[in-house]
Amino acid sequence: LALRMPKNGFHPTLPGERSTWQHMTATLRDGLGMLRKRPALYTILGIGLFYGLYSEGFDRLWTPLLLERFTFPASETVPLMVWFGLLRAGALLLSMGINAWAQKRIHMARPALLVRTFAASSAALVASLFLFAFSRNLLLSVGLFWSISMLRNLNGPLYTAWVNQRLDSQVRATVISMSSLVDALGQIVAGPLVGLLAVETSLQNGLLASAALLAPVLLIFLYTFSRQKE
Repeated sequence: LALRMPKNGFHPTLPGERSTWQHMTATLRDGLGMLRKRPALYTILGIGLFYGLYSEGFDRLWTPLLLERFTFPASETVPLMVWFGLLRAGALLLSMGINAWAQKRIHMARPALLVRTFAASSAALVASLFLFAFSRNLLLSVGLFWSISMLRNLNGPLYTAWVNQRLDSQVRATVISMSSLVDALGQIVAGPLVGLLAVETSLQNGLLASAALLAPVLLIFLYTFSRQKE
């Protein structure tokens, strides 16, 4: 990376002008100021929060749900870890494929197209989560898991690109850090609650709760589209 990505145009702060805490406070202040200037960033951070709220529950519950519902073929001779390794390998390969497709088809410099793609992908993800929670067919469940993995790996770059389009370079790192913060906050808040629900009721209910926690992003997208038409 050092050879392929030189720091052209980078001008470091002189040692005598460096003040870590003052610089950090100023950067944070600039980031909050950017939010006030561009209210649309609140929408983006709100979507990031809901993505954090749903993700921890799904990540912890999809494996036990498959183990509870299905007997994998030749499970007496093929260890379960092999089957789950194949599941993850398939998800990785398919995710690489859809991201390669998206790189060619989705122009990140066209915000409207990017947001529409992100909205459609989010809707497909919500639907896949609900179907995965209800599925009683092993092949269907595997296909849905792969679909969920692909959509998640597609949505990450789309979300980051959407954030970057609305930021000045001076505060970009701060606001991106804020988006990571709200995602982590969502995981911390919702993860234990979804886990408790799964323990007290059923794994299916836990996964349904995770899907329901992501569903509000669709309303946020509808609100965003309605504002664009005004």
